[in-house]
Amino acid sequence: MTVPAVFAISATILLVGFAGKILFERTRIPDIPLLLAVGVVLGPWLHILDRSVLLPLAPYLGMLTLLMIMLEGGMDLEIQQVLHQMKWAVILTFLTVTLATLAVAAAYLLMTGAPLLHSLLLGGILACTSGAIVIPLVNAMRMARITRTILTLESALGDAMAVVAVLVLVRYMRHPSTEYARQVLGTAGAILGGVVFGAVAGLLWMEILSRIGKMPLFYMLTLAAMFLLFAASESFHFSGIIAVLIFGMTLSNGQAIIKRLPAPRGEPVWKTSRYALDDTIRWFHEEVTFIARVFFFVYLGMLLDPTQVSRLFLGISGVLIAVIYLSRFVAVRAVGFLGRRQVPFERKILVSMGPRGLASAVLAMVPENAGIPGTGVFIQYAFAVILVTNLFVTLAVIRSERRIDGMLAENLPGGTSAP
Repeated sequence: MTVPAVFAISATILLVGFAGKILFERTRIPDIPLLLAVGVVLGPWLHILDRSVLLPLAPYLGMLTLLMIMLEGGMDLEIQQVLHQMKWAVILTFLTVTLATLAVAAAYLLMTGAPLLHSLLLGGILACTSGAIVIPLVNAMRMARITRTILTLESALGDAMAVVAVLVLVRYMRHPSTEYARQVLGTAGAILGGVVFGAVAGLLWMEILSRIGKMPLFYMLTLAAMFLLFAASESFHFSGIIAVLIFGMTLSNGQAIIKRLPAPRGEPVWKTSRYALDDTIRWFHEEVTFIARVFFFVYLGMLLDPTQVSRLFLGISGVLIAVIYLSRFVAVRAVGFLGRRQVPFERKILVSMGPRGLASAVLAMVPENAGIPGTGVFIQYAFAVILVTNLFVTLAVIRSERRIDGMLAENLPGGTSAP
């Protein structure tokens, strides 16, 4: 492929991504299926790029996109809402991930006769919702801030739980051990360590930003700090994903956090205006995240392998998708029974926000790369689930937004529609 052709394709992808964003703002139809379709056209259909060349890039491109979106998601969170809803987010995440893992494992074991550990491994891969999809969607949708906070936290916590669970299973299958308690504590410690790392790094960087002011390229410095935070967290076996989310939340809530800390010696109160996150960082990061997100979903569409599609494959994929949403429905209702009141409209949003994406695609490649036999097909199942769950969430978003338009029209004088 020539250099001009590469730039022409890149420009086309960005234009399609921009058109998809405008489409969502005007019609509330998510752009994810459109971006996936562009990838399918470029890859399996026109064969412009070979799938074997693209596969090795998945862990790097996927993680880069996830980190950018997690930082943006953290900056959109309000710390008071997070503290108020953290309990319910943790409960919902634990129930959705656990029930989905067990349901997918049971279905796959019964339909294929695969070993139990292989089935649990596939269950863990498909258990978590995608922060790369959920966070941008809920930030653009019209919904209660409480619901948005819960879904953002769930997607971040779910990604972390699934990553740790799959890696623990892979490690166990390669080197069997009976120290289950240590593995469970390791999972909890990884998440808690990520929270602490992210909060401390956020406070330190907030102080640095307050001192350097608007020096040239200070957004790039923040981006470098985020990458270093992720690398440091992972080197200590903590969740880098959670650390980046908390890092972003700490930066965006600097004024609220600093008010609660003791004032420095010699000053009656903090000068909180110094710790407000500059709008330049938010604006520039939104631009960079847009580029990463658009190219990732096009890239994901390129990875589709049509030769793996058969009636048996489609049947198994359909059952897996069904049990995923059934388990999510049970988890959401269980949270309601445990004491968190839900109106029917909110419950439907919580159930429908179950798209799989970035984490599932990356995790599906881990077992085969680790040399575990019989796991190569996991990638294809993951892609099928990702595609269908994203189409489902697209329909759910359209229905939700139209429902809100109808409610607004009914409440306006004379029955006129909302502007």
